[in-house]
Amino acid sequence: MSNLGMATQVLHVSDDHGNHDVVVAGLHVLLAPDGDGWHAQGLQIDYAASGTTIEEAKDAFVRGFVGTIRANLKRFGSIDRLLRRQAPSSYFQQYYANPPGAVLACGTRLLDSEQVPLRLRTISFAKAAANANV
Repeated sequence: MSNLGMATQVLHVSDDHGNHDVVVAGLHVLLAPDGDGWHAQGLQIDYAASGTTIEEAKDAFVRGFVGTIRANLKRFGSIDRLLRRQAPSSYFQQYYANPPGAVLACGTRLLDSEQVPLRLRTISFAKAAANANV
C-alpha cells in the first residue's frame, strides 16, 4: 500500500454471522504542530485527528481511526471506502523529511456488534519540522 519502508497491510475477514476481524499493520502517521495543538495525519489511509499535546493527538488518532473502521463495518460491511484515499502528497513530503518516531501498537474486532479492541500494529508516528505547514 505504500513505499514508506514498511508496506501498510490491512486484513479484514468476516463471517455469515456479522463478525468482523480487522488488522491494520504498518500505518504511517505524520504529527505536525497545528496552532496551539498537534495534528495527526494518516498517510496511506487519509484519516486525521488533533489534540493539544502529541500524546493526545496520537490517542485521538487511534480512537477515531478505530471508530471510523467500526462505522464503516456497520454501515457498509467492509472498510473498502476507507482504503480508497491516501493523504495529499504534501504530507508524504513532510514525512520523508522527518524519520519516524515512536511506534504505537494496539488493535479491533467487531463480534455481533460487540466492540472488542481493534488490532492496529506498528503505527509509525513521525514528528514534522517545527516550521511545517499543515
